Amino acid sequence: MAPGPETQNRIVRVGLVGTGSVAQVIHLPTLALMSHLFKVTAVCDISAQSREHSAKKWGVPKAYASSKELVQDSNVDLVFVLNNDEYHAPVALEAIAARKHVLIEKPMALTFEDADAIDAAAKKAGVIVFVGYMRRYAPALKQAIELVGGQHKIEYARIRDIIGPNAFFIPQSGTFPLAFSDYPPNALAERQEIEETIYTRALGNRANDQTVRALWRLLGGLGSHDLSVMRETLGMPKRALAAFTRLPGSTSGKPAQLDKPLEGLIRGPTGPIPPTLMGCMIRVHKALCCPDAHCHRHQD
Repeated sequence: MAPGPETQNRIVRVGLVGTGSVAQVIHLPTLALMSHLFKVTAVCDISAQSREHSAKKWGVPKAYASSKELVQDSNVDLVFVLNNDEYHAPVALEAIAARKHVLIEKPMALTFEDADAIDAAAKKAGVIVFVGYMRRYAPALKQAIELVGGQHKIEYARIRDIIGPNAFFIPQSGTFPLAFSDYPPNALAERQEIEETIYTRALGNRANDQTVRALWRLLGGLGSHDLSVMRETLGMPKRALAAFTRLPGSTSGKPAQLDKPLEGLIRGPTGPIPPTLMGCMIRVHKALCCPDAHCHRHQD
């Protein structure tokens, strides 16, 4: 079994797969601030300019074009999976197969099958796999959990939060991220093909419904942070009541049936949460806002 990072009497060596905005704004600066615990020894990106920029800016000795090369690097103990969502599962599985510990940016995976495969592989390899919900460890959230958990019984809860658009916040971060477009010729077409396959696997015969797609990706993308916080503070909901999406500035949204998009996304300890339009004891109302959609969700 690979030793846990916390048991090692040395600095944990980190390899980053993906050097886009989340790497440049969050992970590389944070790891540099924690240089007494971590050292970035390798980065990887399909953009040569991006990986070379991050390697030079942060003093990283190796820059790879392929994640397969990075996970085989003997100077990497822990792999951060920071690339596009569609590639989270395959890269995580590559790292696990190489007996590396893994931190995966949200979402862990886009289908239950991929999430289960990661979980099974990690247990078999004896490595740690961690999903990057860093804000769950913020003092403010810990205090909120204590306040909510201290109540005898919750009859009604209403939550409203707004996240995004990232383009408004990132320039204020002081990290000066750069975007590059020197991708391999077939990279975009390959990503689109993989994305379509995932839509079909996750949504079945509703994979071509653009409203369902937008809702599913919103809840599985930025919305996964909110779902994580709600689960931590209020517990796992028994059923999802309604969902809809709308564009910024719109006062109405197009309802989306919940049989496929939410059942394919949310699962409790004993299996998928069944959708229903009946009953409501605890009602959680959340509003998400991101550059291209709004989502309001009611949970029971």
